[in-house]
Amino acid sequence: MKKSIQPVFLVFVFLLVFLSGCAPASTPVLPTSTPSPIPTQTPTLIPTLIPTPIPTNTMPAPFQCEMNVRNNDVEPGFIISGESGPATLEANTSTNFTPEGRTINLDWTVTYENTKNSYHITGAIVFDTQTAAVSSYEITATGGLFGDTGQICKSP
Repeated sequence: MKKSIQPVFLVFVFLLVFLSGCAPASTPVLPTSTPSPIPTQTPTLIPTLIPTPIPTNTMPAPFQCEMNVRNNDVEPGFIISGESGPATLEANTSTNFTPEGRTINLDWTVTYENTKNSYHITGAIVFDTQTAAVSSYEITATGGLFGDTGQICKSP
């Protein structure tokens, strides 16, 4: 009886392994790819210089001119940055007439009482009487905070 049980047991184990789909584990095969070379030097980053645009008209000019037209006449006005308060004006103004209009020549001295700074303002304003508008002007301020180099405002 022992002989009949052993073959049945072996057939049972064989069928169990065969039907379960199990097979002995195979040895894994390692990949045979070639490793990529490791860089020996880290690249140095070079910063990219991007020019920063310089803002325009962010600060007022040290010397500004305003031409106020009233009743077919022009009244020049001036702003000197850094100066404020009352000022005295010594004005020498001459006018040259042309068929198109007139040229107003300025030779002024403005002295600020607070700082005692004195400015010499010279220049010419061309006024078109037909259009009642200022055609052009070029005025220079020297002295005070500007020294001898001066500041100019003009149009066009």
